[in-house]
Amino acid sequence: MTVYRQPADATSGPNCGPTSVAVLTAKPLADVLAFIKADCRRGAAWKGSTRNRGRRHGGENSDCYKALAHFGANPKVETGLEDQHRNRQLQNVIADLPGDRAYFVCTGGHAQAVVDGRVFDQSTSIEGDPAATYWGRRKKVNVIISVDRLTAKSNEEDATVTDPALTIVPTDADVPEFVVTVAKFEAEASASVAAIKGLTAEKNGAKVSAYAHIIAGLVSHNVRKGTAQAGDIKVALVTQGVSKACAKRYVENGQKAKVLPWLKAAGSDADGILAAFADNGVKTEQDLVNIVSPKPVLTAAEELAAKAVALTDSDEDAVQALLDAAAAINPGCANVAATLVAALAGASEPLDIAA
Repeated sequence: MTVYRQPADATSGPNCGPTSVAVLTAKPLADVLAFIKADCRRGAAWKGSTRNRGRRHGGENSDCYKALAHFGANPKVETGLEDQHRNRQLQNVIADLPGDRAYFVCTGGHAQAVVDGRVFDQSTSIEGDPAATYWGRRKKVNVIISVDRLTAKSNEEDATVTDPALTIVPTDADVPEFVVTVAKFEAEASASVAAIKGLTAEKNGAKVSAYAHIIAGLVSHNVRKGTAQAGDIKVALVTQGVSKACAKRYVENGQKAKVLPWLKAAGSDADGILAAFADNGVKTEQDLVNIVSPKPVLTAAEELAAKAVALTDSDEDAVQALLDAAAAINPGCANVAATLVAALAGASEPLDIAA
């Protein structure tokens, strides 16, 4: 069975279309981007956005249809399926798609690959996410292009080739009992890791979806920061079972996020906000926090100074620790260090040393 997966060079950014093509053709993302950039005459600043719908850029004229054809996927615009499923939620459409083909599906301005009930874009796990937990499962479908399924030959570069004459396959009688026991425990450990990864991905997807809806609600109700209305929303979340700390984070981070330029276009459309999240690499709550409340970037000297202060009991001890560290790195600094210590000790006022 052929395993579909994200390309090895997958990256976040506005490249959902090229990523989907890479999944469906088993080609590197770089190759897909290079083709579309050249074929569609994109400029040097282009990062991967594509046009795949509308009278001028839809159907066989779409960027990703041309890429799928170029890489031998035998694409077909499924007008019948589009008419049948137009404006239905993605998760419901996936359940009804014929299983003999793989699919390039657009929901609004977002694209994803769909194979055997799993969905792939730049924000999913390597082997795709189940339709039931995919972040964009409720988005409305407007484009469906089917392609030939990959064959085992398509993934030959991922297989390890061995010489059968050099391969020794031990029988059960040849394997020590402790080896069998170790293998069983390792299988249990691997299964646990897979389960944890799955639960973590599900949690992250739920968190991001929650943020999309809180932002949409704040916009649609014109809730301003620090107002009584904002406080009422926190209280309402708590009454619905959300912890006070989580309610506070949702509202406060949501207020900061709704003014981001790349989110303003989505307005109060939660699905549009989710698509914007995917295009900008927001896969977890922490990703969003890093954007709306970025931590200051410290210089190496500032980081070392902060660590020295944290590990010592006084400013003098911190300075001495840094001087000792300099001498440890370069013994030639020992004499200079001693001079600086004497200078600091003799100063009537603390010396300001420029970073």
